Amino acid sequence: MRATFEYRQTLVHGLDATSSILDFFPRFLDTLGLIDRDFAIMLGDEASGRFLTKWPSYFKQKVIAESQSLPSGPCVEDVSQKSSAQAANHLVRFVKEGVSLTTLLEKADARQPFLLCTGEQKKNFQRFFIVVGQKAIPCDAPTSVAAFDGLFKAHFVFSLSYDEALTSFYTFIQTTIYNTDVGNTKESPRVKELRARLLRDL
Repeated sequence: MRATFEYRQTLVHGLDATSSILDFFPRFLDTLGLIDRDFAIMLGDEASGRFLTKWPSYFKQKVIAESQSLPSGPCVEDVSQKSSAQAANHLVRFVKEGVSLTTLLEKADARQPFLLCTGEQKKNFQRFFIVVGQKAIPCDAPTSVAAFDGLFKAHFVFSLSYDEALTSFYTFIQTTIYNTDVGNTKESPRVKELRARLLRDL
């Protein structure tokens, strides 16, 4: 992976919209851990492990507390529920175990990656895939949090832009938790404010 990293990144940044890095490097589809390995080569092992160490131990409770302090009301709740449901569909999708993945992938929007979870019930995921360019990359993740870590890293490894509906969310994760490209990434005033508040006690 390290020996071919520069060549792979040159290809990733030079591909046109009709090509996929997975056509050139199909081992991402059948070898677990390659996304994580490339991300670690790009940004280092400490940055690669930051989300899984910092989210449960520090950020999770802080973010929950922030969300509970937001103003409430019927109008705000209605808009919030509709917006969050739409954004969630861009982030993660569920399919019942046994359903043909091939059929699902053929119908999937190929523009931005998303997390595909399979299982008998939505509350009990059994397998995770990162869908990139209508192809499912198996994700060796024991939890949905670990699977999201892989999904985020796929954006960097494959040089993919964030989904428009999730730009502020992903930017917050990038600059606040992964601490990557802070100052070089365009942040909304709300993301800047939230990042400063959450990092105050870290």
